[in-house]
Amino acid sequence: MPMTDLSSLAYILEEWTVVEYLKKYLIYVVIASLTMSAILFFFIVPLTIVFFIYLTNILLLMHQRSSGTEADPLSDVWDSARKTIASFWDVYARIWHGYELHGVENLPEGPGILVYYHGAIPIDYLYFLSRLFLWKKRLCLSVADHFVFRLPGLKLLLGVTGVMPGTREECLIALKNGYLVSISPGGVREALFSDESYQLMWGNRKGFARVALDAKVEMIGGNESCAAGPMPMSYLTCLTYILREWTGVEHIEDYLSYAVYLSWVLFPLVAVFLLPGVLVILFYTSILLLHIYKRKNELKEAYSNDFWDGAKQMLATLWDGHGRIWHGYELHGAENIPEGPGLIVFYHGATPADCVYFMARLLIQKKRYCHVVADHFVFRLPGFKILLDVHGVMHGPKEECVNALKKGSLIAIAPGGVREALFSDEMYTIIWGHRKGFAQVAIDAKVPIIPMFTQNVREGVRTLGGIKIFRSLYERIRLPIVPVYGGFPVKLRTFIGEPIPYEPNVTAEELTAKTKAALQALIEKHQKLPGNIFRALMERFQTQKKED
Repeated sequence: MPMTDLSSLAYILEEWTVVEYLKKYLIYVVIASLTMSAILFFFIVPLTIVFFIYLTNILLLMHQRSSGTEADPLSDVWDSARKTIASFWDVYARIWHGYELHGVENLPEGPGILVYYHGAIPIDYLYFLSRLFLWKKRLCLSVADHFVFRLPGLKLLLGVTGVMPGTREECLIALKNGYLVSISPGGVREALFSDESYQLMWGNRKGFARVALDAKVEMIGGNESCAAGPMPMSYLTCLTYILREWTGVEHIEDYLSYAVYLSWVLFPLVAVFLLPGVLVILFYTSILLLHIYKRKNELKEAYSNDFWDGAKQMLATLWDGHGRIWHGYELHGAENIPEGPGLIVFYHGATPADCVYFMARLLIQKKRYCHVVADHFVFRLPGFKILLDVHGVMHGPKEECVNALKKGSLIAIAPGGVREALFSDEMYTIIWGHRKGFAQVAIDAKVPIIPMFTQNVREGVRTLGGIKIFRSLYERIRLPIVPVYGGFPVKLRTFIGEPIPYEPNVTAEELTAKTKAALQALIEKHQKLPGNIFRALMERFQTQKKED
């Protein structure tokens, strides 16, 4: 008598909750989930624009690192990178919007001020800049609101694409140097509060006109809307009309208004559970890049002892770029890592992202690889084999670790493992239980132990481990099925403590206690307890580290 997944789930929940006819309620939940998913989709799609903007910045950082250029962002040295970025955005515009540009012949050969209407997001303007550069090989400087320059990680992108705060003096200098300068007088106010009638919201702003008069240049109007006409109709009004004709339901706009309101209320809740998925995407992107690298370089394998070095450098750059942009990641105390072998013991956050950032930064700065000991379930994740093999991730048997250390390797391990990741909290409680195998490994290999802790790691991503049912379920099946949420761009700083040297007469119990005390000291020194997400977010925007 085979059972479907839904029937099996209903049976288990009926036994656990003692609620009869639970399957009927589950069907309602599924229907409601599908309905809300369709509505939420329209609020999540705009986030792809943010993703593409940061992806563009990562491409620029990779170009800068590979070419080693430190030239002025407006110089021609960056033209190849600008062409790559423009091609990327132009392809996106063609596929997603079928974007077209008309009247480009109205742009003067010399300087001029382009004045345009500001949509809810400046996506149309990004398409225009890309198409203009590809067609005319011309860079158009842009005046942006001051808040844009406070966004984390976008400094290089803003410089290379010619975005400026827009003071009168800067605009005059740019125009006198022959640049085309664009500005939306309505700015953020027009973006947020204009509507489907496409109302201009310039207020009393006339500084752009004064700049044009002083610079003696033409002003070009832009962004004529094909939707504008005698009776403009919003997309929501159009959707309401179509649904009313199709369903025959009167006053359907009321139901849509309630749906939109619920979507805005629920969107932040959904977003915090979706953002951690970015890390999963990055892991599988790393795997895909490794497969591409392997296929491209497989003929060189017989002639090189360092076949995977290029791939490791490439992935280190990818992860380090993500760490810099999203978390402003910093590494302190790298000088405490010995030149020879050593065992790094660290506190395990809800995800191992901080450890990956550390390994990437160590490889870039010190040209040194660090192996890591992972839980057995990691080796059962689909598609991860090549990633784990290339980076030397180990199951963690004592003999394997001792042999690697004796060969001069650096190994990182979190004795708390998955249990600490899932069930520790904002108090940063160390959950090691009676684990002391790592100490015995250090004693047998005669290597020092180096404690490591990442500030705010528990604020970036949190878990629902405080719910007892998840703890009981984990202890029974030993799989990390506890929901996680967050992905917040909090400030992350990794601190490397002073090494605990090898002592021949110390026992595993004594060394475990010493290591735990050293790690606890790092936590108390560098982490404000209890952890606070808002405070960690504010630290993200501080330019200098506070003295601890």
